[in-house]
Amino acid sequence: AAALLTPLAALAAIIHIANQAFSKITLFFVAGAIEAPFLFKDVRGDFIATMRIDSMQEANFHVAAMLAGDPADMQHNFVWVGQQNRDGTNDFAQSRSIRDGVRESDAGEPGVYPYYRLVRSGDSLIGFFSEDGLVWTPFVEHVRPDLPEGLRVGLSQGLFGTNSATLVVGSFQIASPCDADIAKPRGELDEGDILRFIDGVLDEEAFADRSMPFGSWDY
Repeated sequence: AAALLTPLAALAAIIHIANQAFSKITLFFVAGAIEAPFLFKDVRGDFIATMRIDSMQEANFHVAAMLAGDPADMQHNFVWVGQQNRDGTNDFAQSRSIRDGVRESDAGEPGVYPYYRLVRSGDSLIGFFSEDGLVWTPFVEHVRPDLPEGLRVGLSQGLFGTNSATLVVGSFQIASPCDADIAKPRGELDEGDILRFIDGVLDEEAFADRSMPFGSWDY
């Protein structure tokens, strides 16, 4: 160790620190501009959106998300809720609110849950998780009076950098709160249907006969 205490070593250490600082902050900026697939329905007024995750491949920063956002500016004004990671070390029920491109609130609850629900009630967007699809636990509420009456609501897979992973959603439903039966939604994937994202891309073959529009969002 003493042999490394040279002027050249000190200079190299200073350069390394500067490079690390620049690289880290650059990655944080880039992370907010990663384009992800988005399969959606346009919904007006209050709603209850529910998804069931059938399988989610282990990967660092792998997100299975339900989103609701402003159709006129989906990249900068939205809320998402879902499962972040299933690698056994950093697993969360996660939710985030983005206003004018800036993260204004964030919430997470440790654990792995197959069922998620996003509910709009007036100005509030509330996130729930469930282990069985019957008993629901609320874990976040985002108050967004700025969002319009009509929102774009749907599903997405988020991956960081060059990560490779597959996500399979077995059920997705959007219902009105006045519906007596959530199985009568405005737009849905029926039980048993497969919606598959592979490495951040929608698997068209597994979704060939569906009419839900397809777009993208930045996270």
